[in-house]
Amino acid sequence: MISSSDNRLLFILDLLPKEIIFTIFDFLWAHDILYSFLNISNYFNNILLTYQNYHVNFKSILKQQFDLVCRFIQPNQIISLVLSDSNETPSQSKTFLSLFPIEKFINLRAITLSDIENDCHSLFFNIRQLKYLNYFETDTLSHLWMIETISRLKQLIINKYVDNDYNHESLLHSISFSHLRNLTLPYCSYVQLRQILSCASKLTSLNISLIISDCTGIDYFAEQHQETPLIVNHLTMSIQTFTWYVEYNTDDFILYTIPRFVPRTTKHSLLSILPHSTTLPVQQYSIYYDQINELELDSNDKSSYRYTNVQRLILSITKINENIIDLSKVEYLCVKSLSWSLKKLFQIIKTSMTSLYHLKIDFSFSMIQLSDIYPLEQIRIIDLPQFSCSFKNDNIDLSSLFPCIERLTIGINSLHQMTDIIDRFMHLSSGSFHIMNDHTDINHILTETDTIYKWLIEKTNRLARNRSFTYRLDSRSDIWIHLWISSESTTPEKVLNKTLSGEQLMELRETNGQHNCSRCCSLQ
Repeated sequence: MISSSDNRLLFILDLLPKEIIFTIFDFLWAHDILYSFLNISNYFNNILLTYQNYHVNFKSILKQQFDLVCRFIQPNQIISLVLSDSNETPSQSKTFLSLFPIEKFINLRAITLSDIENDCHSLFFNIRQLKYLNYFETDTLSHLWMIETISRLKQLIINKYVDNDYNHESLLHSISFSHLRNLTLPYCSYVQLRQILSCASKLTSLNISLIISDCTGIDYFAEQHQETPLIVNHLTMSIQTFTWYVEYNTDDFILYTIPRFVPRTTKHSLLSILPHSTTLPVQQYSIYYDQINELELDSNDKSSYRYTNVQRLILSITKINENIIDLSKVEYLCVKSLSWSLKKLFQIIKTSMTSLYHLKIDFSFSMIQLSDIYPLEQIRIIDLPQFSCSFKNDNIDLSSLFPCIERLTIGINSLHQMTDIIDRFMHLSSGSFHIMNDHTDINHILTETDTIYKWLIEKTNRLARNRSFTYRLDSRSDIWIHLWISSESTTPEKVLNKTLSGEQLMELRETNGQHNCSRCCSLQ
């Protein structure tokens, strides 16, 4: 802060021209912008209201961050949007599009849909009215009906091939390829490939998977190519000569280049380099270890090299040899061995795993082991799939050991356990509860569609105070309840007045409250 000539205090960032601030905002997600810059000054509040190029990514977002975006950003300010109805964010698309109908996003250029619930398709019907939309990404062919009449599409990405997608392959024939520059498909037949190359004259990038069982398809494609030459003006291919080292995997009969196709995931017991199976010089064997980012320690075998870039670590043994692995980069830890001392494990986490934020304890344990243990405040995500089988102790509060948990997956024995967890984990945003035994009570409260919602409000103090939550019941095999909860004290309201003063914005933000326990997640 600096003093001005009229004795007013100025925030030093207020000296930046708004054009520079707009450029910075272009590289940030909307919720990060709001969480970082809202209410630091009236100047920034006005900039936030006038900025017109917000990139909104709701995948895996915390509920309070979602509510913040809904409160302060209007649909015409959004140019890219990511919606997800995953287990972490159930009914998100329905919640968002009930506040802002899709046709209101008049400046939207890109949209990504992930795990969208089947009963939400009607909410996207008017997506065809968005005249600037040129990027469409989804995880199923069944969504292609949304863009059948959009002729200006430049990029189309289908990330995976799901059940029943074979019923929707015909939708590819109805897509306009005339302006398409980038196309990604999980599967493509030779006939479809020929159609794409024939119609997409502006294509510059094509990412597909062709399943080749024999050469018949290749011969057919070659014959068709001879009959009618393909006109592809913008798609170029370059072939250069490199000196490559190669490796032959004797187990899977795979020949691959090094380091491009060296496995990123492995078990420690399997990573033995046989000199006769590779052209890589012995002096460069460390390349293998440097490429590994997910490792299962399943043996105590010594190694002459060290894993230096492991981010995901699975422990199937009872000790860690820090001479063979750099623990400082580990972000996810899964512990499978029953023989682990949790007190010893927590000490290793505190002293050596400074980057760890996601912990999975995949065995039943006694809560008594957790007595006299210092809290792990660094953990934001925890998975306890066998907690229902663990020995409980009423004197030990799980939430006091993990006070900053935002995402939780847990196996429980009763609905009472679920309500107790919701009330105790005050920062919990996403909770997935696998109910192992209490099926009779579950069936009792399923007599009406909204019974679970009413029951949760009645049985939990937290949800009774703040009813800003969504849920999904999954009872296809086992019974799961997925919750998405806001830690704010009031339900968010849409801000429609574009001339809102800084004082009014401050008042709204104070209504929401401050959240000091938050980890900004990477939402790439």
